[in-house]
Amino acid sequence: MISDKERREVAAKLREKKSEFFGVRSFFPQDIILYQSQYLKAVEECLPDGDCFFDMLAELIDRPVTRNLSEKPEFVCELCGAVWPYDLGFTHCPECGAEVVG
Repeated sequence: MISDKERREVAAKLREKKSEFFGVRSFFPQDIILYQSQYLKAVEECLPDGDCFFDMLAELIDRPVTRNLSEKPEFVCELCGAVWPYDLGFTHCPECGAEVVG
């Protein structure tokens, strides 16, 4: 599981790589054949060491969900275990970025 900070860092690095590859022009389908191996190498450079591209992409697209485990007026994330002394009606865990449901 990636943190919200890592999620934003990877997204920013991917946007930067697009600029490095294409400058101001847009993506063209014929570029896939020409740059296929370079794309994969560039994407791998954006990821934290040892992370799988497919797992990271899935987490960038589909945020994990969590719930508050505490019955007290505090917030305890079910997913990462982060504890906040007050439940401020979080919609996302402030630590891992998971969406708070239920």
